[in-house]
Amino acid sequence: YESWESAPVSFNLYSLSPYNGNGGIWYTTAATMSDSISLVVLAQDANGFPNPTYAVRRTSKKALLADSCYVASVGATPATPAREGWYVNGYGTIYQTKNGGESWEKQLEKKGTFFRCIAFVDSLRGFAGTVGTDYFPNVSDTIPLYGTIDGGKTWKPIDYKGPYVKGLCAIDIVREQFINHGKTDYKVHIYAVGRVGTPANMMVSHDGGLTWTSNSMDKDCKMLFDIKMFDKNTGFACAATDEDVEKSNALV
Repeated sequence: YESWESAPVSFNLYSLSPYNGNGGIWYTTAATMSDSISLVVLAQDANGFPNPTYAVRRTSKKALLADSCYVASVGATPATPAREGWYVNGYGTIYQTKNGGESWEKQLEKKGTFFRCIAFVDSLRGFAGTVGTDYFPNVSDTIPLYGTIDGGKTWKPIDYKGPYVKGLCAIDIVREQFINHGKTDYKVHIYAVGRVGTPANMMVSHDGGLTWTSNSMDKDCKMLFDIKMFDKNTGFACAATDEDVEKSNALV
C-alpha cells in the first residue's frame, strides 16, 4: 500500500468484486490477477452493494497478490466511508489503517504463523484465522483462530468446543436484527471455514465471538475455501471434493 492515490477514483461499478465479503472492501483487477490489483476502499449502500460515490483510495502494486493479502474493514456506511481496516498475510503479520489506507501500522508479527483471513465485528472485536501446518512451508502455528477485544493491540487464541480445526481460510459475519426491550439491536453470528489442503471444518459463534463450536465437514467435502452467509441459516461455502487437486472437483 505504498502508492495510494489521494483523490477518489473512477471505475466501472460492474468490474468490482467483494473482497472476502467484509464491509466496504472491494477490488478490481487492472490487468491479470497476478500482474496487478487495484484495491478500492469504499462504502456500501443500504443493499450492501458498492457505492463509487464514496471511493476513498486505490492502489496497484505487483506485491499485492490475491494469495498474500486478506483485508477486513469496519464502519462503512453510505454516509461515512470505511476508514479503519486490517490486513493479514502469510508472514504472520497483522497491519491496521485508521485513515482509509494512507498509512499502515504493524500490530503483530508472529513467525511461524500463516494468517489466512480476518474479520472485525466492530472497531474493537476481531478475529484472525490461520491456515495451519503441513501445507505451506515454514509454518508451525497450530492454533486456528485468534481474537482481539482491543482493536488488534493484543491477540489471544480462541477456545472452542468440538473437533480439532486444522486451519481456516475465510470468515463471514452476519448481524441479525431484533427488538431488545423496545429498541433495535443485533445478534452477531460468525462463521469460519477451512481449509485448503484438507481437512474441512467449520467454526461458528452465535454470540459475537464469546463462545465457539466446531464441526467436521469431511463427509460433505475435503477442502473449504470461502463462505458467504445471507442470514444465520442460509449461505454458500466454496469447497472441493478431494484433497488431491488433480482428482478434485469444485463444490458449492
